[in-house]
Amino acid sequence: MAIGYFESNLANNNLTWEKTDQFNVGLDLSLFDSSINLTIDAYNKITKDLLQNVRLPVSNGYTSRIDNFGKVENKGIEFSLSTRITETSEFSWGFLANLSFNRNKLLALNSNLDYQIGPSVGFRNTNPILFKVGEPLGIFWGAQTDGIYSTWEEAIQSGIEGAAPGEIKYINNSLDLDEGGIPLESQQINFDDYVQIGDPNPDYNFSFSNNFVFKNWDLSILFTGQKGGDLFWVDSWQLSGLQKTTNVLSNSYLSSWKAPLEVVNDQVIYNPSYGNLFGASNPAAIIDNGPRAIASDRQVFDGSFIRLKNINLGYTLSISNNRSLRLYASGQNLLTITDYPGYDPEIKTYSKNPQKRGVDFGTYPGTKTYLLGLKLTY
Repeated sequence: MAIGYFESNLANNNLTWEKTDQFNVGLDLSLFDSSINLTIDAYNKITKDLLQNVRLPVSNGYTSRIDNFGKVENKGIEFSLSTRITETSEFSWGFLANLSFNRNKLLALNSNLDYQIGPSVGFRNTNPILFKVGEPLGIFWGAQTDGIYSTWEEAIQSGIEGAAPGEIKYINNSLDLDEGGIPLESQQINFDDYVQIGDPNPDYNFSFSNNFVFKNWDLSILFTGQKGGDLFWVDSWQLSGLQKTTNVLSNSYLSSWKAPLEVVNDQVIYNPSYGNLFGASNPAAIIDNGPRAIASDRQVFDGSFIRLKNINLGYTLSISNNRSLRLYASGQNLLTITDYPGYDPEIKTYSKNPQKRGVDFGTYPGTKTYLLGLKLTY
């Protein structure tokens, strides 16, 4: 038996520490005997030589290595408000709210390039993430689409390779030219045609809670949420792409392009009333991938949501000598309001990889939890 060794990671002798410059300014305000408390915190942080996994050329023999990535700016402002709306001997009501805004920007890449392609995602290892100087971190980069081709005339007129009735209509943003500068008869959709199709960074995050006490009863309700923040739903390739032989969403199939053909007595006949040529929002069913394995705006969705994160209702019985017994019922993740079609807008697929922020690849949804309990204090 022979024992072999190989170098799994590429060393980097030029690696240095991250360096951060940060400026903070804050305000604490308390009014009406501390019944209203407001905290404001603003910050501006610039990180140089940011440590990240950087993709390497295939010819290198390694997929990535730790390197000093570049220079990043983070700036934002956070608000925190707590109030006692009313307080008597039998009833009290408190309110707490938090609101935060953060903006980040890639100021420079240590490679002196204008952009760097991010890590691959999904079964097909596509690269929909881009780090571009002057833009927010980890923007989604891919093809623009404009519906579904309805007829052969429309597909042929586009001049795009692979265009056909029932296929996705990609926008050709960069003409392919021959040596004489004449547009080629067959155009391809590639990286030169790609544009920014999304930004995983939310406009703002928020939370607010109400706390009530009435005699021996207490009730707390917590809501959390965010506005903006695009999500790249990897599973939509399978669930709405109608490709190969995988299961798809029923509404994706019902709204897909269908040829005007009908089978009658084992014969295929033309029937214009049978098909779904115009107005289809999803491509026709096919048995292979076709030209649909392209990262595009069809995989990007708004991740805005508001969620009833926690609710807790309790009753406290006073026993004696500062002893008490509290009976309570609580629930978590009971209600989520969102337009995101995936399982859960609070995705956790790559929570340990900041370069894949906003990528949903089979995230297990947050579970609803119901709990009954007793708490004895003595």
